Amino acid sequence: MNINGFLNINKPRGPTSHDIVRSLKRLLNVGARHKIGHTGTLDPPASGVLVIGIGQANRLAEYILMHPKEYKGIIKLGTFTDTLDADGETTETKEIPGFDKNVLDEITPAFTGDIMQVPPIVSALKKDGERYYVKARRGETEEPPARKVTVYALKLDKIDDETVGLYVQCSSGFYVRSLARDIARQIGTVGHLDELVRISVGPFKIEDAIDLDWIEQNGADAVFKNRMNPLDFPMDILPRIEIDGEEASLFKQGMKRHVAPPEDLPHNADIAVYSPDGFIGIGLLKHENDNLILKPRKVFGK
Repeated sequence: MNINGFLNINKPRGPTSHDIVRSLKRLLNVGARHKIGHTGTLDPPASGVLVIGIGQANRLAEYILMHPKEYKGIIKLGTFTDTLDADGETTETKEIPGFDKNVLDEITPAFTGDIMQVPPIVSALKKDGERYYVKARRGETEEPPARKVTVYALKLDKIDDETVGLYVQCSSGFYVRSLARDIARQIGTVGHLDELVRISVGPFKIEDAIDLDWIEQNGADAVFKNRMNPLDFPMDILPRIEIDGEEASLFKQGMKRHVAPPEDLPHNADIAVYSPDGFIGIGLLKHENDNLILKPRKVFGK
């Protein structure tokens, strides 16, 4: 059985993303030759969209990371935790000043657009080959360096005197836990992320996500027939080119080809390549010896 594609899983709060992968290996029973992996971690306290690659889909994980992500969450003010979420140990409490919706609207622009963000100390990022959460377990409290991330949209709402609701659309590499920490600081207190739901990763929406219980009840065949997304489902993030049958055959053999100059396609950038029969891979358009060359990067359907 040749199974390649993406699953949109509705991860519950509690298990790790790797726990979900292990459960799917058992439930789907696709065998060792079909790799199953997630394409972007959700922390154990978070729920929502977890994109799973099966088989050849894992070769396209980097393009999932190019898509914006959407989250809804709740910030609890007045209490700071070592993990910046509800699963951590309380390390600081602080009085909460009075605030209203106008205050939240005033601080929103500071967290919108391209911003520098300091990731959590408890994170899977590495320094000197070791993950920060391992260092944190030893009591080390060095923060990772700030890095540039993008917030495409942010909305903050006052729920009550201790709680702020948030909606954020952001780039890969963004930590909503860090956002909760920083918003609390701007209000004049401390805080942590109390709840988080990922509602989309590009075209993968939470309303289309399936639970592990659904898979257990309906079986693997129902998943593969009705709930698998094809390899090119998230490829709308890339420009597209279509080549004819003969050229497509040579492309799938890994041969770079001269192509006519396509309109409005970037050079030296990845492009989704299609034949009349469908998606066949990722190519790179580049100039060689005054010719425009389509060079295969990832080939499917050999």
